[in-house]
Amino acid sequence: MNSLGNIGGKKNGGMVQIREKVDPAREKALRQAATRFESIVIGMMVKEMWKTVPRSGFPDRAPGMGIAEEMYQRELSRDLARSGGLGVAKEIISNMSGLAGTGKAIDEMSGQDESPVPVDAGKVGDSFNVVA
Repeated sequence: MNSLGNIGGKKNGGMVQIREKVDPAREKALRQAATRFESIVIGMMVKEMWKTVPRSGFPDRAPGMGIAEEMYQRELSRDLARSGGLGVAKEIISNMSGLAGTGKAIDEMSGQDESPVPVDAGKVGDSFNVVA
């Protein structure tokens, strides 16, 4: 007798291993898009945080300093997103790939073991509320 949990002959705590059925090219594209989006979000945060850094006492800045700072901020954002970031990419992958209920498969895809702090978005325009 073949139960629903035995489809494909593999079990994962009663859950079917559906990771094997995901198109690798689609999975890679989704991971790249999610990481790029997270990089943009982190970049916006870094840019705003950078504004709080006090400037030196010199009245004139070196030519091209603004461009160099922007390039540094962009690379910093990309590196932070690639190294796990804030968990935004992981959640996007989870929701877009249909694996929202199987956290283990998502952790394997992202290479992380921890989950980000759950957030309740509430209504549009409201601030985000951390769920305890």
